[in-house]
Amino acid sequence: MAAPAAALQKALFQALDADGSLSAALGGAKLFDHAPDNIPFPYVTFGRTSVYDGVTGRDNDAEQLFTLHFWSKAEARKEMLDVMDMVSARLQDAALALDE
Repeated sequence: MAAPAAALQKALFQALDADGSLSAALGGAKLFDHAPDNIPFPYVTFGRTSVYDGVTGRDNDAEQLFTLHFWSKAEARKEMLDVMDMVSARLQDAALALDE
């Protein structure tokens, strides 16, 4: 069984990597754990994850706070705000398949 944070990151990556409009806005599939050296901007990296155990005697739940970092060299913020909107729209109410 994968750790909850690893399973969520994998599911998020798969959902975002499959989004053609996001890849087009980034100039290719540029979603990384850690960005390689000399990668052209813009790109997105996974940031810190916090997992909060929600085990109660009846339920076995965990809440996860996941951070994505958006990187750009554009002088205006519009480029990254547009990318952030695409990510939000793609993940809003998405049914993510988590490895059990």
